[in-house]
Amino acid sequence: EILLARWVWKNPANDPTIVTGLILASWVQTIWEWRPLVSITGQTHCGKSYLYEAIGGSEHRIGLLGNLAARCSRSTEAAIRLAIANKGRIPILDEFEQSKDREAILKKILRPATRGDTVSRGTSGQKKIDFRIRHIAWIAAIESGLREQADVNRFIQFELLMPEKDDEGKLELPNGSELYD
Repeated sequence: EILLARWVWKNPANDPTIVTGLILASWVQTIWEWRPLVSITGQTHCGKSYLYEAIGGSEHRIGLLGNLAARCSRSTEAAIRLAIANKGRIPILDEFEQSKDREAILKKILRPATRGDTVSRGTSGQKKIDFRIRHIAWIAAIESGLREQADVNRFIQFELLMPEKDDEGKLELPNGSELYD
């Protein structure tokens, strides 16, 4: 929670605590009957991508979710489905507003994920492949794109704000030992 208080949240009294709980919940996301989805929005340069790097890591740094994180940016619905497959990987979708497949991702992956549905797809070789989608997905975007009530109801939504002028550009990602602690 102290780590997440580095960002400027719209509701600073509660948001870091709730996000901390959701990070912990993501570790056991597959055992529940129902699970929420997480949306973090905010203006450009408010720290969304840095937050997702702290949570999901990057190619140069491990995040709070370790190897369970499946970080994707501007990915297609099929690529995300294949990345998480039947594993407990946690989808971390950055730059979600720029995904040309945003509606398909919402309808074919994220909605079924809340209920833990099995999604079946056909291959070009006329074979059926089943994907069990039981994931707490995290999306980051300037705007979430959640327009339908079916989507709005499934997401816990947070907003990051711009830091004060004197604090712009001073946010530092936690190092490995801080994340470990």
